[in-house]
Amino acid sequence: MTILIKYYKEHEKFYSKVIIHLMGALIAADLIWIIIVMPYWTETLKPSNKYWDSLSGVHSFALWMCFVGILLKV
Repeated sequence: MTILIKYYKEHEKFYSKVIIHLMGALIAADLIWIIIVMPYWTETLKPSNKYWDSLSGVHSFALWMCFVGILLKV
């Protein structure tokens, strides 16, 4: 553990860049997921499907939490 702490203290800028790039990649992945999933989860199917309709609350919650996660990452 002390080796990691020593390495971190000597290379702070490297760790900062890694974290910034990681957050950028995670935000991009979240945006891609929203772009792909949102149209399917928010549409109403013409032939009503009871199982799919019962999951609309879960779908809305997952999309809402994804937006919150993006805001927290920014």
